[in-house]
Amino acid sequence: MLKRGTYIWLALLVLALVFNILYYMYPRGPQRADIPYSTFRDQVAAGNVTEITTTGQTIAGAFKEPVTWPSSGDNQASYAEFTTHMPPFQDQELLPLLQQKGVVINAKQEGGSWISDLLINMLPLLFFIGLMAQAKDNVQ
Repeated sequence: MLKRGTYIWLALLVLALVFNILYYMYPRGPQRADIPYSTFRDQVAAGNVTEITTTGQTIAGAFKEPVTWPSSGDNQASYAEFTTHMPPFQDQELLPLLQQKGVVINAKQEGGSWISDLLINMLPLLFFIGLMAQAKDNVQ
């Protein structure tokens, strides 16, 4: 028979595991179309991009008018936001084009909050260690 404290640790462990599964399995925030860089350039040239945020080589942004992506096929959907990736070569014409079209440009550092990553990844381990310590106390 397990002690009451063991059930608490076990419940916390299960809760942490469920949280991790939900956190990594379901997308957070609005759905974004993952578009090719050339499509991004075409949308900027057409004046259909309002804002972008660059993080490393990734560009995320918003369209003025929703875009249907992919342009053909069965899985078409309408997207108001997008992501794309910068090509490995420098595009010297992109910044002037963005400025000419009045696109708001934001930049972020790569990497997320190390505290949230640490908590999300370490909590299940800490709960497991606590559960094992509690079980060890029950055996003695």
